[in-house]
Amino acid sequence: MPVIDGVTLRVLHAGYHYKGRMDLTVATFAPGTSVAGVLTQSACAAPEIEWCRERLPSDSARALVVSAGNSNAFTGKRGRTAAKLIGDTIADVAGCSSGEVYLAATGVIGVPLPAERAVNGLRALDDTEPAHWEAAAEAIQTTDTFAKGASATARVGTDTVTVAGIAKGSGMIA
Repeated sequence: MPVIDGVTLRVLHAGYHYKGRMDLTVATFAPGTSVAGVLTQSACAAPEIEWCRERLPSDSARALVVSAGNSNAFTGKRGRTAAKLIGDTIADVAGCSSGEVYLAATGVIGVPLPAERAVNGLRALDDTEPAHWEAAAEAIQTTDTFAKGASATARVGTDTVTVAGIAKGSGMIA
């Protein structure tokens, strides 16, 4: 997968659910980055989804944080508090508003996300070496058996545009 100008990936170990593996992915984006998203229509979406729903109309992105091993779903006020702590922390670290921060979480359902485990890592983000797409794809895995990513390049008018992405998912609900 190609390196995308204006996107810096980092992976950290928060220790949400997995011992000895990276489980927190952070993407920071250059000023002026636009964002679009498709989110679940579920009335009982996780706090990270609600967070993103509130921000998507702004069309601006500076950071994305993905927690793996804990979905933070069905966690009520404690889950919302955790999402806000992570969002506010990365906004401070990235030097942007929390309105330009997007969150995602995947993993165990019904257990509040221990956000304080992520905060120390996020605060030391500048000391963390940038990662490649494969490391980020591995860090978002839960039940996946391999990292997934794809990219494509196309001409749009006179511009060459590259779209790249990582994904997860594998037999999550039996």
